[in-house]
Amino acid sequence: MNMQNGNDIIKGLCFYIDNIKICDLLKKNIKNVRKANPIVERKNKLNLKKKTIDPEKKSDSIKKNPCNIKSLRIFNTNIDINAIILLSKILYDNNYSKLEHLAIDCINLENDSLKYMSLSLCNYNSLKSLSLQYCNLNNDAIKYIIDIVIYVNSSITTLNLSGNKFTEEGICSLFESFLLNNVLSNIDISYNMFNLSSPFIEMLSKIIINKTNISSISLIGNFLDNDNLSKINDAMTFNKSLSVLKLPNGVDKAILKEITLKLVKRKRIKKKCKKKVI
Repeated sequence: MNMQNGNDIIKGLCFYIDNIKICDLLKKNIKNVRKANPIVERKNKLNLKKKTIDPEKKSDSIKKNPCNIKSLRIFNTNIDINAIILLSKILYDNNYSKLEHLAIDCINLENDSLKYMSLSLCNYNSLKSLSLQYCNLNNDAIKYIIDIVIYVNSSITTLNLSGNKFTEEGICSLFESFLLNNVLSNIDISYNMFNLSSPFIEMLSKIIINKTNISSISLIGNFLDNDNLSKINDAMTFNKSLSVLKLPNGVDKAILKEITLKLVKRKRIKKKCKKKVI
């Protein structure tokens, strides 16, 4: 969705997610009124047989349709905090929605907006991927992202935070929270333009050495010197889960090749061939 003003669109989507079968309300006790026919009334008087009356079916006054939206991407549009609050409230209240992929990209998100989102996503266990690319987020937003990551019932497997303004300090705190998550597998923090110095390399090494579910990390577009590249290479000797590690350009190619050889090879899923029946 690429529009100049996305507030009305979000309102419409939220109404669809939380919609009501109004027709069921209108059907209740509404019948066509007909004028009395004297001939029919005489026949009814002659017929003394009792007729069984079927009991009226109890109809729910309000029925909600299941929402079929599985993926929502809001891209490069002007939305304010009111729209974010509305979307967050719907996700918080709605136990039957099927939203699995949420992307809010290239939008200037305020910290308060992310605060409301985190409150809803901490109670929403259907989401599999969350993308907040180029949202002008800084270290103040990290604590809200951590709340989402460490939620006990979190089902997020992919987290994309590329193109923001996080520093090494904020990213270190974020990576520390990854050790408490057993579901997350793909992480992208590329193009945040921060230095990958000793504190971050130490935290990254813990991710590599510990047996986590993380299989892919992208660090492209940040800064890394060869000394810290060697430290990553040392940690990769004990690699147990990483199969993809994208590092910044301009580093020693020989060391980079050694790191590549230490990546865990992905198992190829063999397709079962159906036997032809002659």
